[in-house]
Amino acid sequence: MAIESIYAAAISRDIRAEANSADNGRCSPTNGKGKESEPAASCSTAKDEEFINHVRYLQEVETYCTLKYAIKHADVGLLQRVLPRCLLYFHGSGAT
Repeated sequence: MAIESIYAAAISRDIRAEANSADNGRCSPTNGKGKESEPAASCSTAKDEEFINHVRYLQEVETYCTLKYAIKHADVGLLQRVLPRCLLYFHGSGAT
């Protein structure tokens, strides 16, 4: 339960979307329930640079740990699911 609560607080899909939308200067207009959220609270959380960097770091570590596990246990299905993320990282690096 503790791990699930940490996952929900740090790397859930909603938190990722909020962190990734902060670059564009946009804040989520709704609170996930279809209602208007308070813009000041939503924007202050979205623009917290340390929080955004932490979420992005956790995204990359999650990919790395999943890849490491898939290779160690020869889980081809898991490897196929994590490979597209790796391709995005490699493409974004600009290396050939």
